[in-house]
Amino acid sequence: MRINYPYIDPGQSFPFFVINNIHPFLGGAILATLLIAIVGTGSGMALGFGTIFINDIYKKFINKNVDSKKELFITRMIIILSLIVSSIFTIGNLKSSILTWGFMSMGLRATVLLVPMCGSLFFKGRINKGSAILSSILGIVAFIASSLIIDVNFDPLFVGIFISLMVVVIGSLFNKIKFNNKKTIL
Repeated sequence: MRINYPYIDPGQSFPFFVINNIHPFLGGAILATLLIAIVGTGSGMALGFGTIFINDIYKKFINKNVDSKKELFITRMIIILSLIVSSIFTIGNLKSSILTWGFMSMGLRATVLLVPMCGSLFFKGRINKGSAILSSILGIVAFIASSLIIDVNFDPLFVGIFISLMVVVIGSLFNKIKFNNKKTIL
């Protein structure tokens, strides 16, 4: 594509190729598949936000005795709100690469989950709840800061995982010294 169309935007090269070089019936099927993938990704994200908010935040901290009608209404509002925010964010970043956002989403998941989960699996009873939660929070903050604010010469994922690991190790050592390892629950 670069040889035949040197000035084409890389983000538009695949749809351009499908429209111009593939039979219209097969090209339509390919573009429909892309549309289904986009809609499926957006709906999965929005439903995930709504479910996590209602089950893990609203029911536990805001209203423990919410009725099913209000729960459904709040879930729908969170879904609509998350789709609006995602649309605004997407429109503001039209020229960015999909791979950049894919790597960032994987990095966000890794910095939040990797160290606390591996620590709780392999060092059962040695990691306390507070240090696991704090490592998730500080790991994601370090990842975002090193990818958006601070210019590092390597993958920001390593910064987030390192900070997360340090928080878990220091928290476990502090917990062992101060509480004689009685408050470990992970």
